[in-house]
Parts: sequence; C-alpha cells; structure tokens
Amino acid sequence: MKTVSRVLFLIIIGLLFYDIGNINAIRQGTEGFYLLISQEMYEAKDLLSPRIYGDYHWSKPPFQFWLPMPFYYLFKGSFLSWSRISILLFSLVSTLLISFWYEREFKRNWFEAFGFLLFPIYFIKYSRIFMMEMTLTYLSTLGLLIFYSYLKRPSAKLLLLGSLSCGLSVLVKGPVSLVMLTPPIFIFAWLYGKKEIKRPFLYLTVGTIIGSLWFFLSYLKFGADFFNYFFIRENLGKFAAKNYPTSSVIQGLLI
Repeated sequence: MKTVSRVLFLIIIGLLFYDIGNINAIRQGTEGFYLLISQEMYEAKDLLSPRIYGDYHWSKPPFQFWLPMPFYYLFKGSFLSWSRISILLFSLVSTLLISFWYEREFKRNWFEAFGFLLFPIYFIKYSRIFMMEMTLTYLSTLGLLIFYSYLKRPSAKLLLLGSLSCGLSVLVKGPVSLVMLTPPIFIFAWLYGKKEIKRPFLYLTVGTIIGSLWFFLSYLKFGADFFNYFFIRENLGKFAAKNYPTSSVIQGLLI
C-alpha cells in the first residue's frame, strides 16, 4: 500500500511540472513584470540590480529574480518555463525540508507533513507561477521552525541556517519580512525559554545582517538614488499615497 501511495505521489508531482510554460495557464497579472525584470538582469549580466526596460528598478530586492538564473545560463532561453520551474523546485525542496524538520522534532513520518503541505490549493497555484508568495512564505517559515530547534538545541549551525532563511526572506520583499518574523520569534522564545531574550535578539541580528548585505552593496554603488527609490518612493511613498488605518497595517502583518 505504501508503495502504491508513493508512486501515486510521484505522478502527482510530475503533473505539477506538466505544461508549466503555458502562457495561458493560471497566473497573476504581475507575473510578466517580474519575469521581465529577471530576464533583463540576466541579459545585462548584472546580478546586483533589478532593472526593467533598461532602467534600474528597485521596487523589490533580487532574491526572486536570482532563482531562475542557473537555468537561464544553462539553457539560454525559455524564460517563462524555467522561471516557473525554479519556483516549483524551490517550493518542493522547501516542503521537503519542512517535512524532515517535522519528522526530526515530532518523531513522525515526514511523508505525513509532505502530503499535507503539497495538496492545498495555494501550493497548486502559487508553486507554478513566477510570483513571490512561495519564496517569502517558505523562507519565513523555515526561519521560524529552525529558531524553534535552536531554542531546544542551541548551536552555531542552527543559528546560521535559521538566520540565513530569515535574511533571504528579507531579500524577497524587503524589511517587512523581519517585521513579520519578530513577534512569533519572541513569542516562541517567551513560551519555551521562560522570557528568553538573548537568543531571539542574536538570531534576528544575524538575520538582519545577512538580509542587509544587498542593501549596503546597492547603496555603496548607487548612493542616494537607490535609497530614495527603495525606501522613500517604494515603501514610505505607498503609505503617503494612501492613508492606511493603523488597524489595517496590523491586520496585514498578522495575516
């Protein structure tokens, strides 16, 4: 029975790859926008700075745009297909990592968690399009889960791996990722470590340093042009353009 179940599972995973490059498949309106940014970074041989129509475009950090780069260099084309495949592979590998964490921490079969995470509609949709939902969600989740392990078994390895996940999540959508991660990390620490403060601060500090490297490099290269574009125009500017109630901001971060 287990063999049949796993064969069926492999067939389902194979179906996720089927016709993934179809331009008429389910997609989001901004997918083509992100795809073009990634393609132009590749064509300009510039991994530091997102760009579109030949101009620098710093609305988002570059992690999402880096994902398909190995495929671009290897296969020299098929940008839509390989971009989507990069997201699907990232999603599957991340799901496996979470499942192995589940097995290690709870002494249950990893296959339970893998099956549970693979079938929701969000996975079927967002793992097959070149959007940021999966990268932001999974990097943040891995960062939190590894922090839980770090509380139980403090080690430099867990500190580095977890902070790396948190830092890379910053490079998907910006500092808002750390704002989302900070409350649950301190809640975990408070519940598990009896108001433990040192470890969450250390964890978040290392993650912030990792996540800040791209911002520092971009500022060193472009100076005020980068700072004003990313922080003033794209972040603070959105709140200035529309008056968001504080309650809406808090609800968004909680969700």
